[in-house]
Amino acid sequence: WEIGVVVQIGMEAVSLRKRSVGIAMDSQGGQKVFDWAFDETLRSGDKVLLMHVFPPYEKLQDAQVLEPHLGADGARTVRDHPERQHQKSEALSFFAPFLERLKEADFESEIVLLHGDARDAIVDATEKLQLDILVMGSRGLGTVKRVLLGSVSTFVLHEAHCPVAIVRTDDSKE
Repeated sequence: WEIGVVVQIGMEAVSLRKRSVGIAMDSQGGQKVFDWAFDETLRSGDKVLLMHVFPPYEKLQDAQVLEPHLGADGARTVRDHPERQHQKSEALSFFAPFLERLKEADFESEIVLLHGDARDAIVDATEKLQLDILVMGSRGLGTVKRVLLGSVSTFVLHEAHCPVAIVRTDDSKE
């Protein structure tokens, strides 16, 4: 257990310990997940880790969580591989507006790119990155699809090494 210092200010308790907040996003619903995390979860002093999972490589069998060092552009990086470099470029473009908003709000942030099965990669990352909380989306699969395909958010909710907030990203009803 780690004990943080808490200060009572008026009616609001404020923790002085810096939290590590993961926001797992993809192109479908990513804006909604980010907005919810920004408005409802983030607090001053938090470090924000914007996370995205790419499908596994058939020929590359290295770790799912990327190397723990930062590239010059602020993204965690791995050995150079053409497909990875392409994916990294796409991710940097996707995350650019989110990074800008975090910078404007004075949050420390970085991008974490993961490879592999989304369920396992995200759960592993919650432990390796020592997240205090993870915010992620759920597309609201129907019962049949959820049974056949499995729900990433349900798996992560039960297996993650930190609390998980799930944001419904699909407003349609089945």
